[in-house]
Amino acid sequence: MRSGSYKKFVSKIKKNGTLIIPNTWNFTQLTKFIRKDIKVIKIGDFGKLDLSIIGDFRSENANAALTVAKVLGLNITKAKKSIENFKGIARRLEYKGEVNDVKVYDDYAVQPYTVLKTANALEEKFKDKKVVLVFEPHTFSRI
Repeated sequence: MRSGSYKKFVSKIKKNGTLIIPNTWNFTQLTKFIRKDIKVIKIGDFGKLDLSIIGDFRSENANAALTVAKVLGLNITKAKKSIENFKGIARRLEYKGEVNDVKVYDDYAVQPYTVLKTANALEEKFKDKKVVLVFEPHTFSRI
């Protein structure tokens, strides 16, 4: 967690607002700069989700979305179904097709961290296959 940008983000939460955080974050460290009126909720574990999109980070995002749904009082069963039916968005590990038995995916990962997450997701999905990553940095500062 980058404390400077995070402090700025948290300072913009409305009075009596809610902050949803990953399970891995140290709540004790957060209390140093979170106002007392803010309710802090850790992302829940909603069990196995049958996602059509690749990557553990997608599961983390799905659990975060379900946590938001729970906070808002939405029907969790319907929310799970909607998330499981979600096919992803353009250029985020988007399956483009197959050429000569080679599956082609397109991913516009902006940060080196997300490039690594994407590569790990593909290696996990295709454990018994060779994975080739072609990286085109948007700017030299991305390298």
